[in-house]
Amino acid sequence: MTGKDLEILTEINENLKILNKKIDRLIELQEKLRVNLTSSSGVLRTDLLKPIDAIDLLNLPDRLRKIASLMVEFNRATADQIASHESIKSTRESASERLNELVTLGYLAKERGRKEDGENPRKTYFYTFTEKEEPEED
Repeated sequence: MTGKDLEILTEINENLKILNKKIDRLIELQEKLRVNLTSSSGVLRTDLLKPIDAIDLLNLPDRLRKIASLMVEFNRATADQIASHESIKSTRESASERLNELVTLGYLAKERGRKEDGENPRKTYFYTFTEKEEPEED
């Protein structure tokens, strides 16, 4: 190994340390966001959800953009429904992970199925802002 190789490896190591610090900070901020989006009872505050618009879709990474677009179309869906859609074709686990990312970003919310609506109460349903009524302002 030459001196130049050692120098390059040292630089890579320093860059990795910087990236790790940034990732730790992002995780910390994401957790704070999750806490801020939940009420004291642990329920997601739907009044803080953002509607998904065209600008938001363009700013999302590809892996989230496709799923967000589908959710605008479906309004309410399970990870199974999203994963099996012809434009996604992924595993349920992957779809669930990406749907949860959109929940963390505030574009979607989730809840257990509503038995009274004929849904499976053991499944998690993700929904968009427009599916739930906006809170009334007095």
